Amino acid sequence: MRIIYVAVILTIGLLFSCNNSKSTKKTESNDKGESIKKIEVKIQSYASKVNENSTVEIDWIDVPAGNFVMGSPEDELQREYNEVQRKVSIKAFKISKYEITFDQYDAFCDATGREKPKDEDWGRGKRPVINVGWQDAKDFAEWVGARLPTEAEWEYACRAGTTTRYNVGDSITREQANFMFEVPGEEEKYIGGDATVEVGSYPPNAWGIYDMHGNVFEWCSDEYHGPEGNNCLTYVIRGGGFFSVQETLRSARRIAKTPDFALPPLGIRLVKNK
Repeated sequence: MRIIYVAVILTIGLLFSCNNSKSTKKTESNDKGESIKKIEVKIQSYASKVNENSTVEIDWIDVPAGNFVMGSPEDELQREYNEVQRKVSIKAFKISKYEITFDQYDAFCDATGREKPKDEDWGRGKRPVINVGWQDAKDFAEWVGARLPTEAEWEYACRAGTTTRYNVGDSITREQANFMFEVPGEEEKYIGGDATVEVGSYPPNAWGIYDMHGNVFEWCSDEYHGPEGNNCLTYVIRGGGFFSVQETLRSARRIAKTPDFALPPLGIRLVKNK
């Protein structure tokens, strides 16, 4: 029954949703004279609604300002069409060291009278909160005086200075992240990952941030800019989840979901302006 459940989630969870946004592109050349499509990316600034009565404690990691190439090269294995490379400048910010837990989100629900999301009988506590939509994530962020990361901030923090498929190299294992399937050949191979695990169960990346690959997808603040011709609002999720195929965890992988999409693979990570 577990595999049937996962198959249903994979079917509805990894398909791209419709969107109503268009990307603005222009072309420039890199050092090799090759053409690189460039999309203007702006780090947004939010005036968070701080709840002075909030007792939720969040560990933060300082992320330095810098520049990086967002997206993936055309020859990256299992690359998707929407991972166009572009140069991005990032201002310094803070990011939550761990994915937001049930303990933290349940405190928000208790304080605001909001219904608590289901834990699928896997447990609450230090496991990442799941079954939260984009608006849920945004409301929690504002309640603690923070915000959701932009796509650029998320990928910059995930990569932590790397340019490989994952922040651990060009491959990733179950000893490094919580996911369900690997693809050693033509067919997917089930390797575990039936549920979430407590945050921080796997090694952090080079900047000390945990679970940027696997465990749960994480909502970004950005509307999805992708193929034209659709007309509904979607937002970006990143990082892959416990049920994911290995390649879905790649640093550049982008998936779009409607804001009311709230299923077990979806969770929260926060950022703050410095």
